[in-house]
Amino acid sequence: MKSDSRLVTECLNGNQRAWEELIDRYQRFIYTVILRCGLDRNDADDVFQGVCLSWFRHLDSLQDTTRLSSWLASVTRQQVCRHMRTVNAVRRGGGAVTLSLDDCAVQEVGSNGEALDVEMLEAERQTLLARAIEQLSPQCQQIVNLLYMRNPPLTYAELTEQLSIPAGSIGPTRARCLEKLKKILHKMGYDEYFSS
Repeated sequence: MKSDSRLVTECLNGNQRAWEELIDRYQRFIYTVILRCGLDRNDADDVFQGVCLSWFRHLDSLQDTTRLSSWLASVTRQQVCRHMRTVNAVRRGGGAVTLSLDDCAVQEVGSNGEALDVEMLEAERQTLLARAIEQLSPQCQQIVNLLYMRNPPLTYAELTEQLSIPAGSIGPTRARCLEKLKKILHKMGYDEYFSS
């Protein structure tokens, strides 16, 4: 799997496929941020287009592509605020509406009253974890997904049956897979998110 940095470089060199790969990689994350800000799906599509346009325009000025998801979360929130300003202006008959980014931050509250920054960080963690898992071997991907991503997770007996591996080797294999995952996350620069 290519790194974000490499894909950005390829985009700047005119590689359309690299741009499509970046969009595929972050589309779910961007939509998660948008929808958690309270927009409906139709509005989310408009905001997503705005985020992608802004992203494309700023590719050459991105200083730290290792924190691309954080940058995208910030840009997405800004696009949501712009969209909300426009919608509010239309609703008020086209009059001027003063809505700062601080006002948007106040509106960014989940249904349970918690600030969405926590939810956005969790969405970012999930995106990063999924990218890291994709870099594991197929067997490790299966083990991690079946033990940690399923609800409820498979038991060792069920895992033995599904993967056709001896029950005694599941524990050591799981440990090796988790160690590989930890190294991948460290290499990506995100091991602090998963240190607990």
